[in-house]
Amino acid sequence: MGYGVMPYRVKTAKIAALFGSEAKGVIEKLKNRIEQLDEHFDPAYGWPPMETLLGQFLGGDNEFFGFGGNSAKHWYAIESLLREYGKMLSNGDWYPGGNIDPFYRAKTFKMYAIDKENKLDLAGPDDFPCLFTIHNEDLEEAAKVAEEIADQDQRTQFLQWIEEAKEHEDDLMLFYY
Repeated sequence: MGYGVMPYRVKTAKIAALFGSEAKGVIEKLKNRIEQLDEHFDPAYGWPPMETLLGQFLGGDNEFFGFGGNSAKHWYAIESLLREYGKMLSNGDWYPGGNIDPFYRAKTFKMYAIDKENKLDLAGPDDFPCLFTIHNEDLEEAAKVAEEIADQDQRTQFLQWIEEAKEHEDDLMLFYY
């Protein structure tokens, strides 16, 4: 298995609004994903259980943000919410593979941003996943990054992500792992 980009179009405001929402049934809907992540990030090795993390987020517990350790599993909890409340976009040209160096240089790509105001401030993990957020109002400017993407198929697919997000008035969240 290699590394690649997992792109989601979503209204980041909707994800931010889930914090403290006590949204019913979310954890049950994500049961399979929770089990997969708990197998990969085993609570027996000190990782918090995924159900606990999602419960903290949905319950508005600031401990979700201030735990003081590796936030990798926390970011996968956020990605789980994106899978439920957003739409994963086609990524066949970006997974596996893809040079994301241009993403780091783009001013419109916000690293580890859940919401526009950055009220939900979660530190980046020790390693993976990496997250880039492009807010809807920045999509036009973000499209210029395509000029730096060497692979033509990846460039085309990246521009498709931009267009689809614009069409639905969504933001883009690009996970890399």
